[in-house]
Amino acid sequence: MEAKNLKNMEVDPAERFDEVTEQIQSLIAQKQLDAAEYLAGEFVKASENQAQNLLLQGVIHSVRREFAQAAQVFLQARGLLTEEEVPSFTSIYSGALVNCQLLLSRRQQPAVAQGYSFYKSNIAALREIDPQLAGEIQASPLPVDYVLIDYWSGLHLFVAAQKVLLVIDEEIRTSLDEQVDKIKPIMFLSIGSGQELRYCLNHPFDGIHGMSRAHYLVEKNLPELRSLLYLDDFSQALRREELILFGGSGRIDRIKEKFSTLRYAPPKITVGQLQDEDKYINIIKHEINSRFNKAEVKEYYAGSQFRQRQRQIAAGKILPRVVFHTSRWTTFLKHCAADFEKVFRQLGCETRFLIEESDTQSIIPPLHWKLLRDFKPDVVFLVSHSRPTFPFMPKELPFIGYIQDKCGPLLKKADITNEFTGQDLFVCLSPEHQRWLSAKNVPMEQTFVLPVPSDESMFFPLPEDHPQAASFAIDTSFVKHGTGSVEVVFEEFLGDLAKVLKEKNLRERLIKLFQELYRITCLNPDKCYYEPEMEQIAQSFLTSAAKDDLRYFLKQWVANFFCKVSSAAWRYRFLQGLSEAGIPLALYGNNWSKNKYLKEHARGPVDRLTSLNYVYNFTRINLSINQAATMTTRLVECSLAGGFIMAADHDQARDYLPARNYYEQDKELVFYSSPKDLVDRCRYYLEHEDERRDIAHNMRQRTLRERTVRAAAQTTLEHWRKLLMEYL
Repeated sequence: MEAKNLKNMEVDPAERFDEVTEQIQSLIAQKQLDAAEYLAGEFVKASENQAQNLLLQGVIHSVRREFAQAAQVFLQARGLLTEEEVPSFTSIYSGALVNCQLLLSRRQQPAVAQGYSFYKSNIAALREIDPQLAGEIQASPLPVDYVLIDYWSGLHLFVAAQKVLLVIDEEIRTSLDEQVDKIKPIMFLSIGSGQELRYCLNHPFDGIHGMSRAHYLVEKNLPELRSLLYLDDFSQALRREELILFGGSGRIDRIKEKFSTLRYAPPKITVGQLQDEDKYINIIKHEINSRFNKAEVKEYYAGSQFRQRQRQIAAGKILPRVVFHTSRWTTFLKHCAADFEKVFRQLGCETRFLIEESDTQSIIPPLHWKLLRDFKPDVVFLVSHSRPTFPFMPKELPFIGYIQDKCGPLLKKADITNEFTGQDLFVCLSPEHQRWLSAKNVPMEQTFVLPVPSDESMFFPLPEDHPQAASFAIDTSFVKHGTGSVEVVFEEFLGDLAKVLKEKNLRERLIKLFQELYRITCLNPDKCYYEPEMEQIAQSFLTSAAKDDLRYFLKQWVANFFCKVSSAAWRYRFLQGLSEAGIPLALYGNNWSKNKYLKEHARGPVDRLTSLNYVYNFTRINLSINQAATMTTRLVECSLAGGFIMAADHDQARDYLPARNYYEQDKELVFYSSPKDLVDRCRYYLEHEDERRDIAHNMRQRTLRERTVRAAAQTTLEHWRKLLMEYL
């Protein structure tokens, strides 16, 4: 076969490469190796695509039987190939990549050292978690037929006897693509090719603040399990419990032990030997269901013993037993719940604090039932949630919900009349939350407004010569998790919206609607738009014939837009104003390094239990920037620490929770109204230290009198007792 003159081929480069690949493959099949090498060399001379050139150079080395060089060049190409350019399983390049490694001595094979390094890391991690299983795996041999191959997507197993490279089946990969963006646990029944598990671990669920998906692997064959540990570094996944191994003869006991904690959700998807699926799923279900007696719990809460306790609590004769349920993935919620739990305990109440212990755990309903049976709480305390979040709980058990965000079932349901009882108390962060609940048919007498308090034992003044003073000294600081730039946040928002809208025309309409809402509200630097305004703007794009469910869907997504996109845009304009003015600024929290405009100010996350008090103490001017309200938790925390703080101001008629109702302007708290005003006030108060100290002192004294968690807990308990007395 005659090689074509490539320099005269006036076609698309990708098509040229495909055509040349086909010609080379044909020449090699006909044993015309010199012609194949010549054609590959000519293409390399004419092409500027480095990845494709490396692939062809790999073929040249392979034809010359220079197998070590061929492997090296192929793997160098791997780092440059786009996802679309990766050769197919049947490609000449894939075949050459595998064959050249098989023809090398073990010492020369690139996968050997890498695989052993992975194995050492994995077995060390497993020894920390399950030393018995680690010992069993170490004592087992590798399957004699397996050879490690460094392939395009990493290390793979090659079955020598069958001359088969174990790769992920495309049909399975397609089905996994539909699951990897979900939180639902996945169970693998055998290691399969090893690539299915690896694929899922390399495509983690991207949840908030660390929320992760669990992967359960059940594998009876210990040599097979050992071979898996050579394929990739799973050590962090093992330590974080993103990968949980149930292996060897003790695998069933390990399954029982893990799921008996009631802290791990049963798998929703299974992969592998599905003939064993029912067996293991039934073991998990039995282990979970045997840990509690729902009928016993229902009988207690419907009975006279519980009713008698309620009467005694309402009369102030005994203190309630309180369960505080929260989530580790919402930083503020878990800290607020922890503060209240500590104070209720200090007041003499028996308490339990229910929260996930790792990022892959899930507090499943059976754990609630077990806690109700063992602890017999008199009331459940939630932050930003209430009874509708747990519809399975006994209706006789009261709930106190401290509603600070519009989220969960409360956000999605227009009317919750039948989803709470007369003994449930809704503590509202602001009058706006109170009005919001009232619109859902919650009686006003079951609500009261309580700005978020804080713990004076956690936030307090420190001496100026404190060892941490120098590390945290800065002119201005802001504490809150960051994001990428506003345009990035908006694109992520549109992506989330597109996922839930299956109907193409509706999806396109609503995306255009939010693009216009973004233009109006986020690209206007001189005006703060509030959620009701945004909702009005969005609804104006609908026709009068629009259905109620569409209007309510839009209402929910406007709330999401307000919280995620618009709030970031409004917040960042102040911070960018400070940055552009050259005033030293520290940004504490996750993800600030992802913001291309503000990343130079990123200081990383700050621990509330330790470092946050240093920030408040040693920042000259702390900042509170909330798009909806001037009264925020930061004001209370910072004032208890004795720090000086300024708050982004709002139109008094639209302020969800006016800080002026709780602090005197300029005597206890300073406000700023625009980026320029912020810069001017920062410069003023940086130059007037005595004035700054006096304001901070005055604010702290007011907070100590009125805004501590202890005072808030007592007020909440009094309101609930009164409500309970009237209900009974």
